Amino acid sequence: MNSVIRVGVLHPGALGGALGKAVAEVGDTPIAYLLGRSAATHKRALAANFRVVPSLEELAHSSDIVISLVPPAKAVEVALCFAACVDQCTDSVRMPTFVDANSVAARTKERIANILSAAGVSCVDGAFLGPANRIGTENVMLLSGPGADRVAPAFRKVVEARVVGDEVGQASSLKMTMAILTKALPALLLEMVCASAKNRQLGPALDLMRRLYPGIIGFLERTLPTYPEHIGRRVFELTEVRDWLLELDQLAVMTEGAVTILERLATRAEAPILVLEWLGYYLRFIPNRLDDSIEYSKRYMANKPNDTDPLFNLAYAYGRKYCAELKKAGIAEIFLPGTSTQDIVDFIHERLAQVS
Repeated sequence: MNSVIRVGVLHPGALGGALGKAVAEVGDTPIAYLLGRSAATHKRALAANFRVVPSLEELAHSSDIVISLVPPAKAVEVALCFAACVDQCTDSVRMPTFVDANSVAARTKERIANILSAAGVSCVDGAFLGPANRIGTENVMLLSGPGADRVAPAFRKVVEARVVGDEVGQASSLKMTMAILTKALPALLLEMVCASAKNRQLGPALDLMRRLYPGIIGFLERTLPTYPEHIGRRVFELTEVRDWLLELDQLAVMTEGAVTILERLATRAEAPILVLEWLGYYLRFIPNRLDDSIEYSKRYMANKPNDTDPLFNLAYAYGRKYCAELKKAGIAEIFLPGTSTQDIVDFIHERLAQVS
């Protein structure tokens, strides 16, 4: 690697922008490809001193390391685009190491590594812990897989980087383990806040939390304000954790707890209409709640007819119901616990193609 490390960032969102800023501050070069990105992303990249290139191909050829930091649902799509980009290259330029640092399950990281390997690109599994809007001593970066030892020194300039294994999936699994705690704590706090407020003791309760558990309350006060803006990402991450737990034959009660809180919110007149969409999403994963999932999605669509996201929830729920009917008819169950959303979607597409 060159003495000046060139880090391609896909893409400069909150965490990607913070990483690029930190990379630039230690004298290395953050690189971004911004075609189709929002005005906010353009502004963030320029403020962080990114070098902006006109194409994904140039980003690949100009970088020593490329790190993917996108919404979890886009992780595979970004890997496919990058693999297609480098696969079309006919020159002998050395390809960068690709670090997938998205909050997705180990099986998804393995799929991404296979996609990139087929294009001749080495993939390292990465995961960030700590604040998502800045990079510094409060953050820990987990790395695993072939090549993790080679890329770790570049990131140690700006963050505590730990190599936690030599297999892709180990870093993401360790983050999933941490998420079991970090995703449950906000729900517990909300329940505590509701109970203490109803008993007219919210102020004293929070004062005691700050006095006795300053670390916990500090984490929660930093984390909770991000939930309204990033609820879609939090929902996806929690679903990934739930599927991973089922693969490990765990009870995976976190999702059911989250659903309980949302349902209580939905019964209140002042509850945001978006709660109905969240319930349509969550209830797809709860046994014997598919009909409720469908009902909540329909109610949301009645209020937001131009929003297409609930259509996906409906398709997923109906797909599950279809499989349940097949099982009743003696046909082997198609989707087992832990089946990914993409598997469901692919199945629906196949069945629709057969009848169209």
